[in-house]
Amino acid sequence: MFYQIFRIESVKENTFSFSPFEEKYFVSTLSKNILCHHDNTYSIYKIFDIYFCVKWADSEDKLKSIIVPDIKILKDTFQYKAFSSKNILTDAEISQCIRGTNTLSITSNNKIANELITIVIDQRGFCVSCNKSNLNNRLEDYVTWTLHCMLLALAYNYTAEEFNKKTVQLQTKDNNTKELIEHRKKMFAFTIENYCHYPVIEGRYFVSEIWEKVSVLLKVQTIHDEMKFQIQDLVSVIEAEQNKTLIKKYNFITIVLSGLALFFAFIGIFPFILKILNYYDMLSDFWKIFIE
Repeated sequence: MFYQIFRIESVKENTFSFSPFEEKYFVSTLSKNILCHHDNTYSIYKIFDIYFCVKWADSEDKLKSIIVPDIKILKDTFQYKAFSSKNILTDAEISQCIRGTNTLSITSNNKIANELITIVIDQRGFCVSCNKSNLNNRLEDYVTWTLHCMLLALAYNYTAEEFNKKTVQLQTKDNNTKELIEHRKKMFAFTIENYCHYPVIEGRYFVSEIWEKVSVLLKVQTIHDEMKFQIQDLVSVIEAEQNKTLIKKYNFITIVLSGLALFFAFIGIFPFILKILNYYDMLSDFWKIFIE
């Protein structure tokens, strides 16, 4: 079976019947943010605010002919490929299925294998093949697990990309401090509510193993950290500049207030100074009379 996975910009939601994600291997905080619509030859997923389309067919020609209505495809969106086989595949065949070339190096870093199944994961897609004929009826389960792990990883990465785009936009605006701080709050809220380094619930060992491979190969943690550091560094720089400005204002106000204090202090002692001068004049007159 051939699969095509790609991000879409938007859909006409009233065209599709979205339902909650019913698989029981992701933590509940994530599952509630995943909606899906299933058709005979394609599925639409909404994960956070990111839409994906997954198409499948038993040949590449049939796959290309599948038309999904009422979706807007992103320009230059990357097409991820997947393949499932009921037969044992060689490394070269797996590489051809995913990349269309023999360039994929298959190692323990991107391969999960046992006596029943072999799963190879790449940044461009994945391949699932049986090692025993009696596993045919479970092949779809392994494909679904791998597909959902990849979709979640891509949703994390695309969400981080959207946050980064917004950060760059705000960076070029004047008087952007409040917007940047609000943007940072939204990013932190997303991280707290939705981001899980290990999103698979305890006890789902095989799905957890798939997630570990997928998340490393797609650099989920690295991309998420870069998103946080970018906004944190930018806000820190702006806050530092604000602090410098405030210090300058504070120093100026301090100087003005000090000058005013001296001025009013001088006004307060001015009558006393006049009295001293008056006494000095009287003493001078008396001294002149005494000398004469």
